Amino acid sequence: MLEITVAWRSPGRESLSVTDILKHVPPRFLVIRMGKMFRSRFAVSSAVTILMVVLLLGTFASALLYVSTLQMQNIVEGAKPIGHLSEAAREKIDAERIDSESGTIRVKVKNTGLITVKVTQAWLTQPDGSLTVVDIEPDRQLVVLEEAEIAIPCNGSCAFIGLQTERGNVFPVATGL
Repeated sequence: MLEITVAWRSPGRESLSVTDILKHVPPRFLVIRMGKMFRSRFAVSSAVTILMVVLLLGTFASALLYVSTLQMQNIVEGAKPIGHLSEAAREKIDAERIDSESGTIRVKVKNTGLITVKVTQAWLTQPDGSLTVVDIEPDRQLVVLEEAEIAIPCNGSCAFIGLQTERGNVFPVATGL
């Protein structure tokens, strides 16, 4: 601590107080004294500041690595569905209803897409709105620009017919009747 003791009295003046003495001391002396007195505290605060900066930088770097790792995992996991989606987008068939016999609907199918298509199911919507899914046995595989006829078993009349491929696309059947 800074202690100042006044040991003299000037004639005609009262004793000087500490604040009066500090007013008359040049500021550079006060800075020098304060520097000597607080030098160890400045060193500690600098070390603590450097330690905090290093910790903050380490935390930032680890958070950045964690986020980039998560993004890379999402890219790798998403690569398979994207390939599947691109195949599904290149798939296209044109289907037209030829005729309806008792309990069977014949459909003419043509693959107009860019890849081979396998027709696996038929979706039949009844006039009352109910949906019936019928498996096509055996699955019908069509190469590009191939045409084929498919017989679909149907009980009663059908308001809508859709053909589903193995990739999950459903294509409507146009009524040719």
